[in-house]
Amino acid sequence: MRDGVSQIPAWTWIALAAALAPLAACLGAQAAWTPGAASLAVLLLPISAAALAGQRNLALGAAGIFSLGCLLEVLLTGRATIDSPATWAYPALAACAAVAAATTVSSAAGALREKLARLEEQNTHYVREMYRRERAAGPDDSSGEGGSSQPHEGRVRIADELEKVDQAMLLLTLQDVGRRISLNLDNDALVPTIVNTARASLKCGRCGLWFWNAAEGALRAGHGVRATDVPRYLPRADAGMARWVIEHRQILTRRAVEEDYALRALLEEDPGLPDAVAPLLVGGELIGLLVVDEIEAESPNFLRLLYILANIYALGIKNRQLFRRIEDMARRDGLTGLFNHVAFQQRLDELVGEAERTGGPLAVIMSDIDRFKRFNDEHGHQAGDHVLAEAARLWRAVVPEWAFVARYGGEEFICALPNAGQAEGAETAERLREALEAHPFEFDGRTLRVTASFGVAEFGAEANTPSELVRRADAALYRAKENGRNRVVLDQEPAEVA
Repeated sequence: MRDGVSQIPAWTWIALAAALAPLAACLGAQAAWTPGAASLAVLLLPISAAALAGQRNLALGAAGIFSLGCLLEVLLTGRATIDSPATWAYPALAACAAVAAATTVSSAAGALREKLARLEEQNTHYVREMYRRERAAGPDDSSGEGGSSQPHEGRVRIADELEKVDQAMLLLTLQDVGRRISLNLDNDALVPTIVNTARASLKCGRCGLWFWNAAEGALRAGHGVRATDVPRYLPRADAGMARWVIEHRQILTRRAVEEDYALRALLEEDPGLPDAVAPLLVGGELIGLLVVDEIEAESPNFLRLLYILANIYALGIKNRQLFRRIEDMARRDGLTGLFNHVAFQQRLDELVGEAERTGGPLAVIMSDIDRFKRFNDEHGHQAGDHVLAEAARLWRAVVPEWAFVARYGGEEFICALPNAGQAEGAETAERLREALEAHPFEFDGRTLRVTASFGVAEFGAEANTPSELVRRADAALYRAKENGRNRVVLDQEPAEVA
């Protein structure tokens, strides 16, 4: 509170008191209060706040303005007479009370702050003295003749190790790691960031990242292609150190395996153990494993730092997964699972640009389910939704894997076929038409049948922009509708057909 009040300019306090004083006087005169009572009720709080924050001069200044407010309040009541000094008794008493409150509160607050400062300084002195004595303790300070000096040696060794750790640099490193992890939401940039920051922070020669697939019960390598990014230890989900970490969700080090008799069996399963394996956890969910090897020296802070880094990395990976999921949801149609109109336009722009640079072919197939409005009127919109979802599944099954399929809108589907001309597009469209015509759409105990019309266009001299390419495919689709539906029409018919 003191810091916040001390940052307020003095003129602001004076302006506030000057504004509140006439308001309080008018309030007291309107309500016919005892002169000074309204001013005391309104201005006592800011006066006390300034006094508690150590702003004694501001508090006294506000008390002075308060006194003027009391005078104004007496004048507004119309009871100010020279021969009646009793009229001024209450305002004078209220003014004295305000000045006394400002002086007393500020003095008490100052004394309390000085006492707290002395206690803090004394505590700091004690901590420094204890640390100095701990460092000064040597191996000769054993208790008793012939006594062991190992406890002292251990304390000195730990103190030396702690002295080597620059706490400020450690915090800056963790801050930098968190910032870089949060910024690199792309997987290609995120994994190298994790590997590089872990290697630098943990002072290890090798570090690797593996992602955990809970559905398959398998680990997938996530490290880069450089030799230094590939640890000599390859974790297995069904054996050894990695299996133990996956089951127990705890950090495991090679030293712990060597020293714990209950873990000796892991040596037989994994002859070449790494220095440490850490689980990447978010709310109990296992994201992956971080494998650390060839560390320079295992300091007492190694496990603590590894634990902190593992949590930061797990949150970064989880954020990336959530970001990708949200981004994917924004690009896909909720009913069919296909890409939506916006995503198709973006991808088509990229494919047209590639076709212009390479001179390769590019075809677009546009389709529309025949008489779909009548189908919905006869069978209901739920049946129509079922047909759209099944049609999308057939599209994914028939078109090549490298094709980009989307729901263009309503009952319209569209597909971009890179490195394919109009002839290949026509063949794919014909396979789709036959598949839809022959497919029984089972819904609510009924077998429903639908057909679709197709239009095919190819990127070229006349269709040299994404919008023109789609327009020509749509025009061919319209001609297919006019010519009886359930057919494939090309934007440019071959010469022999014409």
